[in-house]
Amino acid sequence: MKNSNLILKLVDNSINAFGQLLGLTEEEKLNKTLYVIQSTILETFNLDSSILSQEKLAAFLSKNTFGMEQAQQLTNLLWSQAELLFKLNQKNQSLIHYENALEVMQWKVKQPTDKGVSERKNKIIELESIIENLEIEIQNNIH
Repeated sequence: MKNSNLILKLVDNSINAFGQLLGLTEEEKLNKTLYVIQSTILETFNLDSSILSQEKLAAFLSKNTFGMEQAQQLTNLLWSQAELLFKLNQKNQSLIHYENALEVMQWKVKQPTDKGVSERKNKIIELESIIENLEIEIQNNIH
């Protein structure tokens, strides 16, 4: 199971438990899960991921003030956010966050390390495929 799936499962289970008590709809649960992930990114990395542009992310990454493990956590959180936005049918926003996750992964590949380079390259290929398919789907919906 991917780390991003583990994050979503953990948050989703927590939200579902409270959601059943409070009678939340599926969309409300997804929005609450999205809020938790965005809050985590803000508190952990001091990045407002709800308005995170590639330029802001690039500036953040250029500071290089965190390690590979934190970069992996950021990637997983951005990927999870993209998946939630996709489930909420916000495909344009989803695409932005998939691209942000891709940018973090590309940054990670460029960092000096012997461990996990091929795994990171495979994840980049996987994410590029998701982005390409999402772009095609968005274009098809526009026409």
